[in-house]
Amino acid sequence: MKMSEPPKVTEQQITEANQHLDALLGVEARKPGKAASHPAVIRVIEQLEPAGGFDFPVFPASYAGEGKNDPPPVYDLNGIEWGDLEQEWADDNHRKHLRYKVLRARQCTIDSPQSQANRTELAFLVDEELRKLVPQGTARIPGKPEPTSVLQLPHRIGDFRVRLSRQSETVKAAISDFAHGDGLALLKLMPTSLIFGFWDSRGDGYKHARILLSRIDAFNVTPFEKHSVYNAPYSKDEFASEVLEKQSTTKAEEDAIATCGFSNALSKKGSLGGILCEKIERLSLISLTDIASIFCGEAQKTNAARRYLLALAVLAEAYPRSRGSHRLRSGCELLQKAATKHELLGAGRGSAEAQGLLGLCDNRELLIAVAVRAGDELGIPPNLPEFECFAPDLKAEFEKAAKVKPPQEKIEAAKAGKGK
Repeated sequence: MKMSEPPKVTEQQITEANQHLDALLGVEARKPGKAASHPAVIRVIEQLEPAGGFDFPVFPASYAGEGKNDPPPVYDLNGIEWGDLEQEWADDNHRKHLRYKVLRARQCTIDSPQSQANRTELAFLVDEELRKLVPQGTARIPGKPEPTSVLQLPHRIGDFRVRLSRQSETVKAAISDFAHGDGLALLKLMPTSLIFGFWDSRGDGYKHARILLSRIDAFNVTPFEKHSVYNAPYSKDEFASEVLEKQSTTKAEEDAIATCGFSNALSKKGSLGGILCEKIERLSLISLTDIASIFCGEAQKTNAARRYLLALAVLAEAYPRSRGSHRLRSGCELLQKAATKHELLGAGRGSAEAQGLLGLCDNRELLIAVAVRAGDELGIPPNLPEFECFAPDLKAEFEKAAKVKPPQEKIEAAKAGKGK
C-alpha cells in the first residue's frame, strides 16, 4: 500500500535527491575505505533570544535538589564559580555533603537532549504532512480508558506499554533483528526509535543512540533566586478559630493550612528565579555515520532506509522552528535571533553531493517526497495494530522485577507444616 502521494515536486527532483543521498550514504559509498571521504555529521546551530530580551531572566529546566529538609530544585550548570557555604549535611551512609551558593556558570542547560527528543518527536503526530511519513499507533494499559499515541511514549519501542503488550513477540523480534544487523522490521514498526534513540533496558539490553541529537543551552550565566509571598484571607490563628474551632494549632496543622492556601505562605529560601545569560543556542547534530550503519538486507532496501531516516531526521530537526518560537515552559519562550546555520562536518564537504545535501536540508517539500518514496520502497505501513497491555502481564513483570515474596502468613504456615 502506498503511504501517500508525494508533495508537488518533480520526478527529476526526487531522482536527483536520491542520487545525492545514495552517493553519500549508500552501501557502495560507505564501504570501508570510502566512508572516510564523506561527511560524517550535519550540524545545525540556531541562535536564540528570550522573548523578553536578554535583560530579563529566562527560566531553564530545573531538577531535584540535593540536601536535607526538602531542598529547592536546581539548574543544570557547568563551569561554576562558587560562593559561600549554604548547607552542610550527612546522608544515610554518614557521608558529608556541602552545598555552596552559585555565583556564575559558564553553561546552563535550557532544554536537555531527552526533552528535545520528546518535544520534536511530536512533529510526526501533530504535523499533518509529517504524520503520514511514519506508522501511527496507540498503546492502552489497564485502568486508563484513553489510549496513548506510540509517538508520545518516552522510551519508544523500549517502553513497557509496547514491550509488554500482546504484540511483545513482534517487538522483541524487531529489536533482535536490528541488534543482528537488519533494521527493516523495526523501521516498519517504530522508525522514530532510530531517529530519537531507544534502550531495551528491561529486555535484552540493546541500546541505539539518537541519530538526531538536539539541545538548547545558555552561556555565561548568572542565576537568581525568587522571593515571593502569598497573601491569604486568613491568618493561621483566624483559620484555627473560625474553621477548626480551636484556640491553637500544631506545626503540622499550620503547614497544612498554608499548603491549602488558607493562610499566608512565603517562598522557600533558594527558590529558583531564572538566569541572565549572554547567549542561547540550539545545537542539533544529525549523524550521517549512524544512518550509514543501518542495514536492511539487500542493498536497494538499505539505501532506501538510509534516505528515509535522513529525511525524517532533517524534517524533525526543523519542526520546532516551523512553529514560530521555542515555547518550552512558563518564563522560557525563545525566538530565532539569526538565520539558522547548516554545515557538514568531516571529509568531502565541498563535493557536489555534499552541497546537494545542504540544499536539501532547506527544502521541506522535497524531503517529504524523498521520505514518501523511500517509505513505499520499504513497505512502511500507515497504521499499526493497537499495543494493548493486560494486568496479568504487568503483574508478572512486576513480580519478576521485585522478586515478590509470598505473604508472611503463608511462610509461617509452611514452617509449621500447614501449607504447601
